Amino acid sequence: MILPLDKDDLAAIKKIKDLSDKSMQQLLAALRSEQIIADCADTAKKIAPKVPSVKLSDLTKILEGLSTLYRIREIADVVPSKFLSDLMHDVRNMKGPDWRFGEESLKAVRERFNSLLNVEPFATVSKAYGLQREGERLYCGSRILSDIRPVFGKELKRPVGAVITHTLRLGYHEGTEGEHKQLYFVLDSDDLESLMYVLGRAQVKDKALRELLAKAKLPDLIF
Repeated sequence: MILPLDKDDLAAIKKIKDLSDKSMQQLLAALRSEQIIADCADTAKKIAPKVPSVKLSDLTKILEGLSTLYRIREIADVVPSKFLSDLMHDVRNMKGPDWRFGEESLKAVRERFNSLLNVEPFATVSKAYGLQREGERLYCGSRILSDIRPVFGKELKRPVGAVITHTLRLGYHEGTEGEHKQLYFVLDSDDLESLMYVLGRAQVKDKALRELLAKAKLPDLIF
């Protein structure tokens, strides 16, 4: 399986590959000491004093890259050993002088990622991410296009009237491959009012649930 990694993810993987053994051990110990790893930038600031040999900006990028790997693994729903093998296959086939490996160095990188992909706080957040996105279709964007449509009578010289219409375009991802699709819905003024009412209620419920989490001292794992 070729993992869907962008240039930032690859940069993070390279930074992990290039860490000294001492920095790697400091990073692992720091990550394992954190109870919950939700926001990568905040977590990087918290653990930075425990990993003094790594710049804060690099530390943030490393955590963001790790977070992406955990989420891909969760969505792909494969066993950790299979995911690690796929990751190492992709790393071995990277092009360029920075990605040249001997067997010993590749083995060392594999052990490094095996450790980093078994950090419990990260696993907890990735599981939460998977639960949040569990569904046949995942919303990714929307737009409402409004226009006036003329109505003609028997004579076609000029319209006899017009109607106002609104078209709601919903974008979503479907299936495990995340194929992007769109749906269109024609709305009138009453539909707009109804939609605004439903969304308003959802916002109120969202706020109430977040307050409930805060009172129960349960962190919101996905921001």
